[in-house]
Amino acid sequence: SGVAIRKEGSAEGFLGVDLAREDTPTGPVITMLQTGLTKRVIKALGLSSKLSTKIDTPAEAAPLPKDAGGLSASGTVNYPAVIGMLLYLS
Repeated sequence: SGVAIRKEGSAEGFLGVDLAREDTPTGPVITMLQTGLTKRVIKALGLSSKLSTKIDTPAEAAPLPKDAGGLSASGTVNYPAVIGMLLYLS
């Protein structure tokens, strides 16, 4: 007659999402974070905070110019996997 409800674990374990609740003057705020997947994207692209410069968003919309004197690209990236992760995050 009734529906049996059972606890399966945390939302983080089920969805890969961290839920953080904060009480603010305007009321409670719940923030969803996916730091694990974000770290996987950074690792898959070979990015490093040591080689990056912080920039505010939105960044300049103009495309980057070609660096004719720069080094050629090297390495491989699993492009479909990275795009899939970014789409999931969006």
